Amino acid sequence: MVKPFLFIGFILSVQLLLGQAYPIGLNPPSIHWKYIENNAAKVIFPVGINNQAQRIANIIQQLSDSSYYSLGGTKGQISVILQNQSITPNAFVGVGPFRSEFYTNPPQDNFGGAVDWNDLLTIHEYRHVQQLQNANRGIVKIGHALFGEYAWSVGAHLSLPPWFFEGDAVFTETALTSAGRGRMPYFEGEYRALLLSGNEINYEKNSAGSYKTFVPNIYNMGYHLTTALNRDYGQRIMGDLLSDALNYWTNGLFFSFSKSMKKRTNLSTPRFYKQTMAHLKSDWEHKAAKLKLTESEQLNLKIKRNFTDYKNPHFLNDSSLIVEKSGFDQIPTYYQLSLNGNEKQLFHPGLYSPFNASLSLDSSHILWAEKRFDARWGNVEYSNIMRYDLRTKLKNQLTTKARYFAPELSPTGLELIAVHSPADQYYALHLLDVADGRLKKIIKNTDNYQYAYPTWINEHRLATIVRKSGRNAIQIINRDTDQSTLLSPWWIEHIAHLNYHDKYLFFDGIFNGINNIYAISIDDGQVYQVTSTLLGAVSPDVSPNGQYLTYSLYSINGYDAHITEINVANWKKIGAINYSLIDNYQSTSKSDILTSIPTESYTVHDYKNTDGLKIHSRNLSYFTPDLGINVFVDNKMATLSGIARYNYNLNEKGSTWSFGIDFAQYYPVINLSAEQSNRSSYLPVYFETEENNIKSPNLKVITQNWLEKDIAMGIRLPFNLTVDNFYNKIWITQKVHKRWVQFEDPLTGTDGTFLNYDLDVLMQFVRRKAFQQINPRMGIVVASNYNKTIGQTPNASFSFLINSTIYFPGISRNHSFYTELAYHAEPFASSYKFLDNFRYARGYEKAPHDNIRSVGFNYSLPLCYPDLALGPIIFLKRIKTNLFYDLSISHLKQLSIKEITPLTDVSFQGNVPLSSEDYRSMGMELTFDFRFLRLVDLDLGVRFSHLLYADDSPNSFEFLLKSLSF
Repeated sequence: MVKPFLFIGFILSVQLLLGQAYPIGLNPPSIHWKYIENNAAKVIFPVGINNQAQRIANIIQQLSDSSYYSLGGTKGQISVILQNQSITPNAFVGVGPFRSEFYTNPPQDNFGGAVDWNDLLTIHEYRHVQQLQNANRGIVKIGHALFGEYAWSVGAHLSLPPWFFEGDAVFTETALTSAGRGRMPYFEGEYRALLLSGNEINYEKNSAGSYKTFVPNIYNMGYHLTTALNRDYGQRIMGDLLSDALNYWTNGLFFSFSKSMKKRTNLSTPRFYKQTMAHLKSDWEHKAAKLKLTESEQLNLKIKRNFTDYKNPHFLNDSSLIVEKSGFDQIPTYYQLSLNGNEKQLFHPGLYSPFNASLSLDSSHILWAEKRFDARWGNVEYSNIMRYDLRTKLKNQLTTKARYFAPELSPTGLELIAVHSPADQYYALHLLDVADGRLKKIIKNTDNYQYAYPTWINEHRLATIVRKSGRNAIQIINRDTDQSTLLSPWWIEHIAHLNYHDKYLFFDGIFNGINNIYAISIDDGQVYQVTSTLLGAVSPDVSPNGQYLTYSLYSINGYDAHITEINVANWKKIGAINYSLIDNYQSTSKSDILTSIPTESYTVHDYKNTDGLKIHSRNLSYFTPDLGINVFVDNKMATLSGIARYNYNLNEKGSTWSFGIDFAQYYPVINLSAEQSNRSSYLPVYFETEENNIKSPNLKVITQNWLEKDIAMGIRLPFNLTVDNFYNKIWITQKVHKRWVQFEDPLTGTDGTFLNYDLDVLMQFVRRKAFQQINPRMGIVVASNYNKTIGQTPNASFSFLINSTIYFPGISRNHSFYTELAYHAEPFASSYKFLDNFRYARGYEKAPHDNIRSVGFNYSLPLCYPDLALGPIIFLKRIKTNLFYDLSISHLKQLSIKEITPLTDVSFQGNVPLSSEDYRSMGMELTFDFRFLRLVDLDLGVRFSHLLYADDSPNSFEFLLKSLSF
């Protein structure tokens, strides 16, 4: 029997969860785009990376044609856009419109192993494509047909838990290649630390996450669960689970996936999770018993209040190190850590991907690479070399608009070597002058190896990790002659963080399935295992006197800095490779498909980046105070974006029809819009009172209604000024409007047309937050608007508005004190009013004014981190509060009776006196961060406001929805 309420519930959920259009105008117009296509994919790419595009198209076609781990028979062509201007290693599959985007610059520490970066992205992201395509069935397909792609995506994500999507994709990249994240020890180490220490976490906490304790992410969790499913129930299990979960007619709207799990495995999802964790724990306990662990000393002795990492330890001298410290309540910070455990904070480095993190230093300088952004084009990023002077405590930037990674100081400290990773992926090593960042030499790379973590052997010889065709090795290079030789064989095992000392190159690798420190002799190429750890050791460095080796050792509370004495006699020669994880699930692996990819050469065509404009989604929306129906139109290259909308404004009790489109291919974003709205506002009316034979006017306020039509043209100048640890931007928007107004009551206003100038300026300068922090500990956000009619018109008016928020540190790291300042000026007596977006004192409604100013004081803090599951319905992660005090002061200026509305009928002659009013409130907001129905993350709560000057109903309560994601 069909259950109609299921469909209604699904539609309401979709409307609540739908997001907004993605950013536009991301690539400069100077890029020339091409495309190739086959039945499975249309690959769109910039000129210069044709070979990469051809391989990606061939891999996708092979994946589409294969039946490995099938999710169903639904297929279709996907557009894949290769973004080579960014330096951030990433990729995604998105809708609105449906496409996948690959960010092709590979990371230094390839988190997928030795596999080619583009190959890894292709397998992982195409699995997401298959997931979405095969989720387009049943009620989701109906939602897709009615409401478009946003409803399709939301329906899929409401049907399947987040770990299903990412775990299935990680499993696929691992099972179909010789690499993949499932073979990386950190995927094992996090759970190994939890389980072997007796700190097991339940399913609800693992799937929802926690602000209190470290929880492996959905990639890690999902990989272990999907691998166990494939191992125990065969390669059709994921497709069966997906099909069942989308069958709402049988399973109902809620917990459909759990019912599918019960049907296919005879276990509930939490019970299957518990069984998987028990299996892993038993296996790891058995293997841990066989390990003889390296003796080492932990250097960081400060008690960890939260999960905290001490990463990239490097000796500054024989008695101290430089480390990067970060945690749940602290952004990455460089510290000097002495061998006796004392810590001294040095400075905060800027933004960089953790997989590109590196550190090089001598007695006076520290080098690293930081991310920088193009001011206009969102996909254009740079990686510049930074230097910190330990003597002067000053930081400076050595390069500009560069793409450098892993800079390493030479033995003399006068030069540095760095990996150059250009957009066309013709990699090189660049030799630079440390004093000014000047390029001195480009070391030839005739084989076009991808370089990672170069290091100096002496002033004339270098060593570096090289990667190609899914393998990596260690290469020795003569910097004077460019001659090179391979020191090691080609390994499929991941290696990283190369460091030289006294005839040995130290690095971390996974030759036994656990990250450990290894050394290779530069004399004979013999490889040795230097450490034996239970949870993994990375980032080796040797003390200047050669006596100690330092590294980061994983623990349940994060990485710790350790040292151990160097004793070559205790090193173990590398023998047979014995994976500790993969052999457990070996039956799930197929042959490496990357060794048999077709080499079909597809015809290359020109691609116009204004092509592909598509009406892709419709939705209902509610963003206070507007209820809306929206139709979205975008193109795949994010140069054109439009929205048609019907809104009902609850404040003005009026409706609006509108359409707007942005063209963002060039530097200013050009906007065209048109709308028709039923508007209302307040209008002052004065009446006459007489006391002691003295007549004077008194004010009352009536509602003024009118029909307004508006067409506008404008430009927006978006500037991204992000630098160091501050997310900075300035957006300047200018528009010219032509408006037609028709008043319901002719006495309240004069019908006619007029022009007005509209200027918006948004400025944001805020410091990045640590994971637990509610607000930035420092920053300012200012939003201002100026509107003014042009020329002579009976509806002449102007409006100036400014809203600002200033953030300050609180008493504790996770506390936040911030002030809100606002000002609005607009003639109250004018017959036409611009839209009022002033931030009034909380608890009060709109107040009549010619100008009004407001100040708000807020103190936000977390109260507790319960990590409390209320069955499968709610997992409560954090309770927080905000205490506030608001003051608004309104003014009505002195004006002549002749200036005010015709509805005023008084014999009094002269001016209406100045008046002012105070609005004060204080109160508290109590909000809750929780996972709802195992699918949706919500931040909602209530606000209590006490109105200090209110005669009636001084207390008010409001419902707050702060954020929503899934």
